Amino acid sequence: MPADRALHLVAAFDIGPARTMQQDVEFGIIQIVDIALRAMSPAVNDPSTAISCVDQLSRIMILWTSRISPPSHYYVPPHVLRLFVPWISFDGLLDTAFEQIRHYAVC
Repeated sequence: MPADRALHLVAAFDIGPARTMQQDVEFGIIQIVDIALRAMSPAVNDPSTAISCVDQLSRIMILWTSRISPPSHYYVPPHVLRLFVPWISFDGLLDTAFEQIRHYAVC
């Protein structure tokens, strides 16, 4: 592989010590869920904030369903799998967004 192609390939990746909301939608959802759970705690008891979090999570899920999913299998040359990217499914994201809130709202 020529050196310029290798540099171009390495520049395509940004590996750091922490997840970011721009690169990982699940990470942002987890943060919003944490805010909702804290708002529902007996010590805080702030239902308006919890409802606002559920509204924001609903907006994210609507946007998620309206996007076109990227491919998860990349082949080069044809029929030779070179890369598999395990994207989160809608069901997985929906569970992450609402399951904990649903569980703690019952208590």
